[in-house]
Amino acid sequence: MSKQVWFKVENPKEIRFKRITPAVFDIAINAFLKKLPSQMDQRAKTILHTLKRKDNDMVKAIFSLGAIEEKEFKTYQLREGNLVLAAMTRRILSQEYVNAKGMERVVDDDDFRKAIDMKNLSERVSNFGFYMRETWKLKNREIRAIIEKLDLSGIKRIVMPGAMGGSAIGGLVVKMLLSNLGFQSDLDLLPHYPSPMRPLRKGDLALIYSYSGNTEEALLWMEKLNTKDVKIIGVSTGGRLEEICSEQKLPFIRIPGKKFNLVQPREHLAVAIVILLAIVGYAGMAWREERGKRLIFDIEKWWSEIERSTQKLTELARKKYNVGMPFSQSPAKQAALFLNWGATNPAKVERLFPMKDPAFWASPFYEAIARRLENQFGECVEHPASAKIMPEDMHNEQEAYVQQWFETLWGGNRNGEGKIVSPNTVFLRFKGYLDKRLTIRADKLFNDFLKGAPQMRFEIKNYGKEYPMLGELEALLFCDLTRAFSSIYRGVTPHYVHSMNYNKFYMATVPGGPGIKGGI
Repeated sequence: MSKQVWFKVENPKEIRFKRITPAVFDIAINAFLKKLPSQMDQRAKTILHTLKRKDNDMVKAIFSLGAIEEKEFKTYQLREGNLVLAAMTRRILSQEYVNAKGMERVVDDDDFRKAIDMKNLSERVSNFGFYMRETWKLKNREIRAIIEKLDLSGIKRIVMPGAMGGSAIGGLVVKMLLSNLGFQSDLDLLPHYPSPMRPLRKGDLALIYSYSGNTEEALLWMEKLNTKDVKIIGVSTGGRLEEICSEQKLPFIRIPGKKFNLVQPREHLAVAIVILLAIVGYAGMAWREERGKRLIFDIEKWWSEIERSTQKLTELARKKYNVGMPFSQSPAKQAALFLNWGATNPAKVERLFPMKDPAFWASPFYEAIARRLENQFGECVEHPASAKIMPEDMHNEQEAYVQQWFETLWGGNRNGEGKIVSPNTVFLRFKGYLDKRLTIRADKLFNDFLKGAPQMRFEIKNYGKEYPMLGELEALLFCDLTRAFSSIYRGVTPHYVHSMNYNKFYMATVPGGPGIKGGI
C-alpha cells in the first residue's frame, strides 16, 4: 500500500478523509486475522497484545502505513487518520477477542479494559466527589473575589452563550440541583451560534464557557458582545479564550483540568458543577421564597452540607461505582451490557455489532441526567441514543413505542426468513423521588403497555436533608461509569472524537471564524 497524507489541503477548505478505502481495510484486517493462532486462549492473548499497541504502531503493523505528517499546519497534529484506522481496527479485534474468550469473561477483564481505555477515563469516574471537594478548595476564593469586583447592580441573569457538549452540561446540572432544592435560578444556556433572534441583552452576565478555550461557537459570541451592556467572565483551561480575556482585561477563571489529569471536556462535569454553583451563588442568581421573603442561595452556608454529600458519594463509588466491581455487583456494568445489546446475561452476547438504540426516560426534574447520558453515548460510546422527557414525550412518542412492541408480540414484525424481529429500542427509566403523580403514569406505561419490552430502571434516591443533591449526583456517577463500560465493551476508545475534530479544524479555515488555528 502506498503511503498517503490523510488531508488534501492544497486549498485549506478542502479537507477530505482519504487514508485507505473500506475495501483495502477489509483485505488487510482479514489477512491479519488469518495469521492469528487457532487455539482460543492463545488467540485471545495475541489479540490483547495487539490491542495494547499505540495507534501508529497498530496501523503500521496491520496496514503498512507510517505516521501522518502535515507541515503546513504546525499548530495542529493531523494524526486523526491513524486514529480512525486504529479505532476501527480495535472494534474488529474486540469482536475477535469476545469470540475467543466469551463475553461472560470479558465483562470483568481488566486487561481488556485497559487496552481499550488507554488513558484510564473509566478509573477516574469514581473520583467525582473528590473532584468536587478539591475544586472548591482551589477555586472558591478566586471566584468570590471575581464576583465581588463586578458591579452586579442591574444584573438580571447569567447566560452561557455558545456553550455545548461537555462545556454546557454543567449548566443544566446546576439548574437541576438548585431546582430540586427548591431554588429558582436565573441561569440560561444559548447552545448555538450568535443570532439576532436570541441575543444577549442589557443586564446579562455572560459566562463564555469552553473547556478548551477554542470552541468556535463560544468565541464567536465573545466577538459580538458589548462590554458596556453585558458583563463577561471567561471560563476555560486556556486556549484562545484566555488570550482574549487577557487582551481585553476581562475576568478569567481557569478550569483545573490539568490538576486532575483530565483528558476530555466530558470528564470535568464535577469541576464544572462546583465552579457554576459558586458563580451563581456569589452572584445571588438563585433564590426561593420562605415565609414571604426571598432567600438567596448562599453557597458558603450550603457548602458544608454539599461537601458531606460528596463524601458520601465517594463512599458509594468505593462500594459499587468503580471499575473493580464484578459484573454481578456492578449496576454500571450491567446497564452497559443492557443498553448495548438488550441483554442481562453476558453469555447471551456473541456479536458486538449491531447495537441496540437506547432511550433514556426521565421527568423534567431529572432531565439533566438523561441528557448527560445521551451526550455521553454520542461522544464516548459513539452510538446514537435519545433522552425522552416525561410527560411531554409520552404525548409525542408513547404510541409509537407501544405499537412497535405490540407488532413484536403478535408477530407482525418479521424478517425475510419469517422470524420475529425484536424492536431495536431498549429503555432506561430514571425514576425519582420528586416524580409523584408522574410515577403512576410512567408505571402504567412501562409495567403494562410495554410489559416484557427490554427495559431497566435506575432509582434516584432521596437521601434526606443530611445529604442534599446526593441522589442526583449518584445518578450522574452511574451514568458516567455506564458510558465508560458501554464504550469499552464494544471496543471503542472513549476519549477520541474524530469527526468532531476534523469538522472543527475545517471550520477554523473558513473566513469569519474566531481566529483559532485548528484543534478543539
